Amino acid sequence: MAEIPVEKKSSLAWLWVLLGLLLAALILWWIFSGDNDEVGNEAITTEEGVVVPGPAAGEEIVYAQQTPLTAETVEEANQRALERLRNDPEATPRVFFAFDSAELTSGAQAVLDAMIETRADAASEGITLVGFADRVGPRPYNLELSEQRAEQVRQYLAGQGIGADQIDVEAEGETPPLVETGDGVREPLNRRVRVELADSE
Repeated sequence: MAEIPVEKKSSLAWLWVLLGLLLAALILWWIFSGDNDEVGNEAITTEEGVVVPGPAAGEEIVYAQQTPLTAETVEEANQRALERLRNDPEATPRVFFAFDSAELTSGAQAVLDAMIETRADAASEGITLVGFADRVGPRPYNLELSEQRAEQVRQYLAGQGIGADQIDVEAEGETPPLVETGDGVREPLNRRVRVELADSE
């Protein structure tokens, strides 16, 4: 049997090296591209970020972009909610809370005041307050905290002349989030109360 010339042995070795490099590159690509599934590049961009339809009526999920919304402070979130409400009085009002707190900030109060001013008739016909929490802490605790937040909003609205018996309170805890995060991540936009007015669709 004739031996394979040295040149052919050498070219086969290079072929195996090349295949090995391609395989390694493919594995690295698979590892590092796996975290991009939730970026939502095909979603619609709005003034609130990148959104997709959420699992609850009137709610949406915001997916983090290259510059995530998680850096936003609670007061910035409330200020943006106020501007959104002033630009579109029919928008769903939301107020945001500090970490592990149910206390209404001055920014949150300003959002509620603007809602009462622009939609007094709808507010007098009935309101549902839906409280939420971020994913830090145990789920039962976050469910209770989300209810406390909604209750704080109820008390504030009652103090502004809206009948307490016209206001329903619901607690949703951690889900659905406004911003999708991993477990244990602090996210100001998920610590909120959504205000559903009687004339909301």
